[in-house]
Amino acid sequence: MLVLHVSNRMERLTDQLFSVIRDDPPPPWSPVTILPQNPTIGRWLTYRLADVQGVAMNIATPLPGAWIRDFLETGFGRSGQVVHFERNALFLRLLRILPALRDDPVFSEFRHYLGEGDPSRRLVSLSDELSELFDRAMLYRPEWLTSWEDFPEDLSWPAVLWRNVAGKDHPAHFARLLHEFHSLPVLDSLWQEALPDRLFLFGLSGIAPATLDIFFRIGRETSCQVHFFFLNPTDRYWADMVSLRSWEHMEEELKPYFDPGHPLLAFLGRTARDLHKKLEEGIRPEDPVADIRECFEEPEGTTTLSRLQRSLFRMDAAAEFLERLPDDGSLRIVSSPSVVREVETLRDFLLDRFLAQPDLRLEDVVILAPETELYAGTIRAVFEATGESGRAGEPVLSVTVSDRPPFEAALADVLVGLLRLPVFPLTLSFVQRLLSFQTVLDRFSLDRKMASELLEALARAGFRWGVDKQDRTRDEPEDHTLDWAVSRILEGYCTGIEEQGLVFPVSPFVLPDDPQGEKAGILFRLLDLFRSWRDRLSGRHALSAWAESVSALLSDFFVLDPDRDRDLFALGQSLRELCRDIHDVEDMDCMMVTEMLSRRIFRTTWRDRFFSGGITFGRMVPLRSIPFRIVCLLGMGESAFPRNDVAQSFDFLRESPRPLDRSVREDDLHLFLEILLSARSSLWISYVGGEGEDGTTGLPSPPVRQLLETLREPFPPEKKGQGLFREVPSDPFDPSCFSREAGSWGSFSSSRAGIVRSRSTRTDSSPSFFVPKKGRLVLPKGPEDRGSGRRISLSRLQSFYRNPPFYQAKNVLNLAVAGERPLLLDEEPFLLDPSQEMADPAQNPWPPVGPLQREQQTRKRRERRERLLGGFEGLQEDHTETRRFSLGIGGSLLFGTLSLYRETGLIVQDPFPWALRPPDLLRVFLAHLAGSLAFSFYRGTVLLNLAKDFPRTDSTDRPVLWSSEPEEATRLLRPYLVLYRRFRTRTFPFVPAVSLAYALEQRNQRGRGPDPRKAIAAAQTAWRQLDPWRTDHGQKNSWKSPFRKDPRRREGFYPHLFFDPEGDWIKDPFFGLLAQKLWNPILDRLFSDGQEGER
Repeated sequence: MLVLHVSNRMERLTDQLFSVIRDDPPPPWSPVTILPQNPTIGRWLTYRLADVQGVAMNIATPLPGAWIRDFLETGFGRSGQVVHFERNALFLRLLRILPALRDDPVFSEFRHYLGEGDPSRRLVSLSDELSELFDRAMLYRPEWLTSWEDFPEDLSWPAVLWRNVAGKDHPAHFARLLHEFHSLPVLDSLWQEALPDRLFLFGLSGIAPATLDIFFRIGRETSCQVHFFFLNPTDRYWADMVSLRSWEHMEEELKPYFDPGHPLLAFLGRTARDLHKKLEEGIRPEDPVADIRECFEEPEGTTTLSRLQRSLFRMDAAAEFLERLPDDGSLRIVSSPSVVREVETLRDFLLDRFLAQPDLRLEDVVILAPETELYAGTIRAVFEATGESGRAGEPVLSVTVSDRPPFEAALADVLVGLLRLPVFPLTLSFVQRLLSFQTVLDRFSLDRKMASELLEALARAGFRWGVDKQDRTRDEPEDHTLDWAVSRILEGYCTGIEEQGLVFPVSPFVLPDDPQGEKAGILFRLLDLFRSWRDRLSGRHALSAWAESVSALLSDFFVLDPDRDRDLFALGQSLRELCRDIHDVEDMDCMMVTEMLSRRIFRTTWRDRFFSGGITFGRMVPLRSIPFRIVCLLGMGESAFPRNDVAQSFDFLRESPRPLDRSVREDDLHLFLEILLSARSSLWISYVGGEGEDGTTGLPSPPVRQLLETLREPFPPEKKGQGLFREVPSDPFDPSCFSREAGSWGSFSSSRAGIVRSRSTRTDSSPSFFVPKKGRLVLPKGPEDRGSGRRISLSRLQSFYRNPPFYQAKNVLNLAVAGERPLLLDEEPFLLDPSQEMADPAQNPWPPVGPLQREQQTRKRRERRERLLGGFEGLQEDHTETRRFSLGIGGSLLFGTLSLYRETGLIVQDPFPWALRPPDLLRVFLAHLAGSLAFSFYRGTVLLNLAKDFPRTDSTDRPVLWSSEPEEATRLLRPYLVLYRRFRTRTFPFVPAVSLAYALEQRNQRGRGPDPRKAIAAAQTAWRQLDPWRTDHGQKNSWKSPFRKDPRRREGFYPHLFFDPEGDWIKDPFFGLLAQKLWNPILDRLFSDGQEGER
């Protein structure tokens, strides 16, 4: 018996399914066999049946393909033999066979392909593509495979290759079982015993014709009832529907036989039309063993979404869309400037829907995206955040992220990089990616702060690429390898000398804040580990040996939990099972293994967590037409959806296409049609449409554009803020998002609303630096440091006063800030003359640099020092050494290291080829005070090349000497420590260059009566010059310089995020007090009394 159930509503199909089960319930010991198109549909049916009946038990929901394989194997008595021709088995067989066949003239095209590029990777790639092709042929062209085996005279390359893969004994693969099944004259009692009383194929939307023919025969020739449940968007005949464009280009005599119909159905419904036609051919009303049961339901309602679904049902778009549709919240199409704004706007939309529909539950909402990895982190951050700046009170929406790959892309890339160490040398950027994983940090007992310090140490020590000399050619120096950089660090720790000496192979490098050598030891351990694994992974080994190496590699670099990291934990076991169940593959190198992992392991299975509670966020997967009250689609851009079919030149299936052939593009288009039918209350569609770096604007995907055209909605919108299609403001603090006119498009963020309110109500008469005018960064209000805050590192104290907002953004708010200087690139510098470098210091690599540049810089620095420091006796012959110190000052413990000249007791601050700027001078002054207290032999600090920020009447080329002052150092240093402890985690209105301008102006007014307005005006001028978005920064707009184009790397970027960009915060009296308190001691030591009045 064949029964076809057809409806345009998935709920009506489930009602018919449950009705059939209730009318004729099976015995308690017999399971109900339901074959869903997707595991998610099977789980949804079980839950729905439990809701209807109160309990759902003894229900089997295997997939149709798996059930057919078990049925055929059981019927022919060949259980377990088909597994050897599944996708992975075909892949390993081809991987072993192809190298032996490459010299055959039949495979000349493959021989040419394998001869180009990396032969190992190309062999794996070709094996994977061919295994997918033969696996598809097993379902869609089974007769071809059996014909190639039965008739050896066919000498085409697919036939020859398949015979080598299958062997000479006509093995029992799926295509052979299908051929033998259809060759049976009658299905005897043995086949009948393998069948249940009833089979339910639910949610048919994509199935191979050969598989469908098996179910047709079962229903006709056995007592098993086969029920097909098919979702059809309309009750009208539409198998001959074509697009309007195709219909207009037809010849006139053919037009009466085709129907242009509904434009959306014509564009999206090819898969459904072909399947419906196949079902109607197999199940005819006049057939005595066939029955067709229709349960259509015309969509009711006056909402835009209901009218769209009704137009699809009636196949009449013109009647429903005669006029502009209202924005009632049921259908929205949104263009956002970024992923974050896209998700934030969706969150506001959902909060509005929950407010408008009190009975709406979180489980009634589903969010789908073509690329889940692009949105998963943002979804969690936006939906489950408890409020900006750590404040509670923001609405929280619980989200379950489904369809995550077993291996995150970043983790898979790192693992591939480790396995490719023999071929692709280690780089600093790779070490940075490796240390970003918590499981790696756990293996080396590191926290993220220590990992950041290790990376900075490697960068400043000069590591670029390569583990050691072995990664370089014979004539290349080992400079900038990991071994070279770690050797510098170890020598610096042991000797404390940073100058090139006669006894050292490389110049030592001293790590600050590493008195016990902990960082040096960890870096040496990393070096030893990288070196040993590079050597172990070299050469060619069997796949089974690679499985053991992968397990050992994971154990050495990661701390894995069998439950939390089960996929990564079982990676080596997965490779061992392939070798055990199929066969081993000899002679594989690391490139073949990584390519195999990337293609066959990392992207195979996905974690399905639908119906696990809360809002479900998952991947747009075909065959998943489950109804939800609210359906939201993210990332519906032109390049993301629909996916394109990648046609290989050797794809023999495309040479003779057939209806229902697998096409990822048609699958995606059919999925979009199913989504239009499955949304019950609201449908949200959005994409990133902002302007990209190349100046182009993102466009919606073709199905979305077709939907807009059908709805007669103009694209782009004619008027801002009207219609179903909207463009989201890029600024989340745009007043239009918080006005009454915004309506359901408004923002629900109370913290942002407060900032917007503060913008509109603020006046110059009540300035406050605690609330940024543009609402960017706000520090959480908390107490001053206690306990651990009394132990202060000199390097952290210097970093704080160099740029307090940058320090707080990095260490208090834990933002991934752009560094004061960028990490070293993976390439070495080859600049010959440092005097010709860019004016921006952060553009240039700091020492150590390339050998030629290092030699040039050393010679120029030596000549300059001989000229400027000739008056300091013995300084030219002296060498520096690094000494550690620890000082107790006013309840604080200040510790760190200082590099001094051994005999003369001087510190020389020479930033050649640059100048000492205000942030640098603060750092130097703190080191000078610490040296005065810590070392009795310290004589003072010599300053060279002061910047123009410090006006002087004499030559700025003359050295400045700050003599040691142990009597005053404690008094001068205590305020810096107290302010650091009190304001390290609180707003601190101090910017070195701006505060210096204020302090200098106040000093110039001595004897004439102070005028704070002039000092404030000078500070505001300096503040405006620090604006990182100014257009008069010289080379700022140069496309050749990413650094100059990026305002994040400018000195004033983070201050402008904390403080009012207009400079009103400078009027606060506390700013002036801090400026004079911190700068006057330095200015007193720079200028004599006769020079203070000169500017």
